[in-house]
Amino acid sequence: MRAKRIFFCMTMLFCSRLSGTEIDLMHWWASPAEQKLVSLMAKELKHQGVELSASGVAGVGFQSYFSQLTERLQQGRPPDFAQLSGHRVQPAHLRDIVYPDAAPGWDDWIPLAVQQTAKQGERWFAVPVSVHAINWLWVNTSLWRQLESRPPDNWQELLVVLQKAQDKGWIPLAVSGSNWNISVLFSVVAIDVLGVDHYRRILIERKLHEGDDRRLRRIFSRMNTLRSFAPDNYQSLTPQDAMALMQNGQALMHLQGTWANAALTGAGWQPGRDFECFHFPGTQAMPIFISDLMVSYQGSPASLQDKQRFINTIMGRDFQKRWSLLSGGLPARVDISLDGFNDCSRKVINNMRMSHMHGTVVSFRYEHREQIEQVIMHHFNQQLSDDDAVARLIEILSPPPVTDFPA
Repeated sequence: MRAKRIFFCMTMLFCSRLSGTEIDLMHWWASPAEQKLVSLMAKELKHQGVELSASGVAGVGFQSYFSQLTERLQQGRPPDFAQLSGHRVQPAHLRDIVYPDAAPGWDDWIPLAVQQTAKQGERWFAVPVSVHAINWLWVNTSLWRQLESRPPDNWQELLVVLQKAQDKGWIPLAVSGSNWNISVLFSVVAIDVLGVDHYRRILIERKLHEGDDRRLRRIFSRMNTLRSFAPDNYQSLTPQDAMALMQNGQALMHLQGTWANAALTGAGWQPGRDFECFHFPGTQAMPIFISDLMVSYQGSPASLQDKQRFINTIMGRDFQKRWSLLSGGLPARVDISLDGFNDCSRKVINNMRMSHMHGTVVSFRYEHREQIEQVIMHHFNQQLSDDDAVARLIEILSPPPVTDFPA
């Protein structure tokens, strides 16, 4: 009897797969809080008659995830959908994709800056699920009130706040030793120093002008200053450890993306009572964002009809709102009401929408990311001087020389 039940279950799973009622999704939402997002997605898809088979890849950063995704693609067993991030899209992950059947309203619902992370020319190659701003400081309210300060608006005001915290024996700025955390810190410092136009020109477009060495040196100089306010053992900390330092009152503030809002509220914290959310000074009108994207592949088992059901579900207004409330991020669509969002989410969303209108939103991406991150990390860990870091960065950002061949 047991053998019959096992055979029946295996047959049902096999038939379910053949009938195309299951979506195989590969993603990096592996933490307990992020698993709630996957559960929400599975529930919504089930209403559409589609089962979700989700494979989460854990780990700090993206290296393990992209290694496994690349391996599956090379072995000819692609997932039906894979999560990508707008700042880390690689050509190898866009071969043999299924271009989504975009609804006519996508160009109206989704801001241009987000569209640019999910389009090749005028054609959508990915479906944007949500957006996260990464230029935010998450502050312990109890400690903050003791400083009797106002939120810092510029670099000098930030230094005053950090020094006050250090004088009280607190860790002023909790950062981890992960490439991700230090790269985010570098980016928010860079956009404050450079402004939107120079940031895009130097770090994204790789168009170097005279005087850029001085501009880059200012960034690395500020990174030195911020390191003096970081935990002594930051190199051994994970981003979760750094957040915990702020939560348990050892650190005043922590730099992290808007998913921190979900982590804090999920722990029972409330904005204004337990934590504050401030722009990193100087980035008020220049938010840096990442976008969570979904890409579908040819040769995967799901039918085109079920893939389109998946796309329609995650682009629906109700799903976009519920997903953002749970993730702490922003809906990819702009036609979502702010009802139900907490004060920090409202602040982030309003700031992003206003910045989209002015064209000052910047995607967290740059060419030769791994090489640039290596320079940033070596400098922050005091393995490179300011001058050496600037020279190495200019070398990476400089276009290859043009060789003239004889006719």
